[in-house]
Amino acid sequence: KRSAKSLIQSLFSGNQTASLIGFGGGAGQGTISPELMYEEILEAVKAKFVDENFSDPKISNGSLNRMFASLNDPHSNYLDVKMRQIRFNALQGKFEGIGAAVQYTRTKKENVDYQNLTIVSVMPGSPAEKAGLKSGDNIADINGHWVITYAITVDVDKIIRNNTKTDAQKRDELKVLVEKYRLAYTLPKALLQITSGTGATLNLKVERGGKEVPVTITTATTLVEPVQQKMLSAKVGYLRVLQFNGKATTAFEQALKGMQGQATKGIVIDLRQNPGGVISDNIDVNGFQSAKTLLANLVGTVNTQLERKPNVREPLSIGGNVPG
Repeated sequence: KRSAKSLIQSLFSGNQTASLIGFGGGAGQGTISPELMYEEILEAVKAKFVDENFSDPKISNGSLNRMFASLNDPHSNYLDVKMRQIRFNALQGKFEGIGAAVQYTRTKKENVDYQNLTIVSVMPGSPAEKAGLKSGDNIADINGHWVITYAITVDVDKIIRNNTKTDAQKRDELKVLVEKYRLAYTLPKALLQITSGTGATLNLKVERGGKEVPVTITTATTLVEPVQQKMLSAKVGYLRVLQFNGKATTAFEQALKGMQGQATKGIVIDLRQNPGGVISDNIDVNGFQSAKTLLANLVGTVNTQLERKPNVREPLSIGGNVPG
């Protein structure tokens, strides 16, 4: 029997397209430091790679993306210049692409670790909302490009361990698998596809409730006000905070003051599907400080013991429909 590594290597050995290199470390094996290995591989790529699109920034960004991905932490990721600008615009209420807040999430099924591209919040009036996307949807495919959510070795091992197939059949399946991965989008590339640009048609497949749902979206720019308000009835008001940014605190205070005279029975504050903001200690009007100020308005004081909950809950009957 042959290992997954040797079988993959054999796919490339005929045309010498690529080779797999690993770090030593077993008994009796030679070892090399990760730093030296990286430097040697980088120099080899620079010397022998023939694609005219190759550039130092491209390979540097790719290396940093993979470095953070290897941490297996959905909250730690690298943003290049373009993605930083996209994230900054979104925090100011300007969403391009499908018009949704998206993040990496981790799941585990059948002992396989998955890292998904998950929709956290769909912006009002956005292409995502019009197409019926929902919070919790996982982006599985973009225009026929599978979004890589787990390691290739998972599929390789399944092929190798299938004792009903001949070596020739396994080699054919591995060739198909390599082509699938060659055309696939990494999570950072998939994220860029759905959060940038306008006027492009995206044929998506999303995972929802264990099923795969096809969705077609045309990208656009979506401008979002951080606070929405309405009267649910003659005496009950409704305020929804879509995100914590530089505008949120001021907009919330103005909406609250304007509604206090009308909502004599109460005001419903909706913080659902709020993707949050940026932790920024030195900018009072942004991110964390904005959220802290806003929440202080909600409860009268910021309670650092977040696990504390009201001891008494009273039902409130209201008229009208609550959005979202």
